[in-house]
Amino acid sequence: MNEEKLILNKLLDKYEQSIHFSQPGHSTRRVMLKPERNDLPEYEFQNIGVRDNFNTALENLKKSGLINVAWLKGRAHLVANEIWLNLDMIDEAYSKACRHPLRAQLSALCVLLKSTAGRVSADWLKIHLTYKAKHLQESGKVSGVYEKGEQYLKELLTAIEHYDKLAGADITMRAFSIACYSDSKRFERVYRDAFLAEMRLAHPALRELLTYQELSQREQLDYLGIHVRPEIFEFAGPIVIETALGQCDLSVMSGCALTSATALSILRIHGERIARILFIENKTNYDEYIKKDRHNDELVIYHGGFMSSQKKAFFKLIALFAADDVQVHFWADIDLGGFKMFHQLKSIIPGLKPWKMGNKDVEMYAAQGLERSQAYMLELKNYQRLPEAAIFSNSIDAILLYGRTIEQESMLTELF
Repeated sequence: MNEEKLILNKLLDKYEQSIHFSQPGHSTRRVMLKPERNDLPEYEFQNIGVRDNFNTALENLKKSGLINVAWLKGRAHLVANEIWLNLDMIDEAYSKACRHPLRAQLSALCVLLKSTAGRVSADWLKIHLTYKAKHLQESGKVSGVYEKGEQYLKELLTAIEHYDKLAGADITMRAFSIACYSDSKRFERVYRDAFLAEMRLAHPALRELLTYQELSQREQLDYLGIHVRPEIFEFAGPIVIETALGQCDLSVMSGCALTSATALSILRIHGERIARILFIENKTNYDEYIKKDRHNDELVIYHGGFMSSQKKAFFKLIALFAADDVQVHFWADIDLGGFKMFHQLKSIIPGLKPWKMGNKDVEMYAAQGLERSQAYMLELKNYQRLPEAAIFSNSIDAILLYGRTIEQESMLTELF
């Protein structure tokens, strides 16, 4: 009867949260329900019909040896005072409750995590999956993604394992879903959010990026090389692009936008007239900058904050013609995020230099700056100790002095 299952499930919930489950043999306390404490609110003993049904269920379970019951004394009718589980009959209690034993659930989930860890190639994934299995076993709790069951975890791990096999190659989300599930929409509908949650924890570069920059789900997928739709790359300047179909002179355009698919079909970028390349992180600043009269030997590129694998490939094309006599500058917010974006781009273009990101700029715009917390300032001080931070050391000193970082938009009024 339903009352029997309800009682057993309430007791098994308590058991799975008790020391009897996590450390068998370490306690003599009973796993108990006390109706008077509202442990079993469904047991409405003042309602004759409800009380009698529950009392019958309690008697049946007691006769089966699964529980014991203590009744309130001095009552005209039977009312349960204490209900406790017979710990010697745990397996039978699970069976009677039609419930899969938690220890068996944990074991099956851990096997899935460990077996996947043994098949993936990326060290960071091996470490993450192994840690997840260890933590799951030690916690003794099924929560979060694990509550969705063994089959859900198995199919989520299918996506993680297939991502590992890509080994950095790009793929569209629909193609990724087909490869994992033979269904072009299943990944997006069912597993995307859980997949990204795992990647935010496991993927070192994505985890680092998210400490200083907010990214939408689409941007996170782009960063991982799983593309919802083609990216758009924007730039302006006197260059000629060469593809397998011929050459296209873009010097007459005030600004251009190419899809990532088109951009990555470029064989070569001719920029003989270019004396300076300027990467601008902020979209508003980029739009305002290219509206104004610029030198006819300047290439301006919208950076956009983070570099997906496709954007990185496009920027590498740019770097190929950035000869020694071409100045390459980067302009971003004068803050921790801007400094880290600079170093990401510098890994592609070694000659890169910051522009309008110095201590004088901090002093000039401090009144319009963004006030920062002590925790942020401590993080900035720790960053300043790194060798790569030397180029921004004076800027950091100025930020620490004024207690403010500078956003690019505040510089627009003085830019031209």
